[in-house]
Amino acid sequence: YASSEYLLSGLPVVSTSNYGGRDVFFNDEFCINTLPIPQSIKNASYDLIKKEIDPSYIRNSTIKKMKPHLDRFQELLENIFNEYGIDLDIKSNWKQLYTNKMLNYGIKFPQGLV
Repeated sequence: YASSEYLLSGLPVVSTSNYGGRDVFFNDEFCINTLPIPQSIKNASYDLIKKEIDPSYIRNSTIKKMKPHLDRFQELLENIFNEYGIDLDIKSNWKQLYTNKMLNYGIKFPQGLV
């Protein structure tokens, strides 16, 4: 989850090889997979820092990649409700059904850092 949280926070990600799928939302523009060697990780980190990528761009690009998964999740929930005879349009009611903790409770950037 940490990689996704970093991306949604607008942070680029340096990662080593993985088998758990944490790279499913990675984008070559702001994510680098590197060897698990300190110097390689350091170099990849500096490479990303030099790019000066807009955090909003990272966040919005990640949300775009997440959208199909959200759509599938909402469809699954709607099907479950329908099986129990509850007619509920999940997508139309999503903002009432789901609390986005990051938007509702998070501190606005950069005010929270000063």
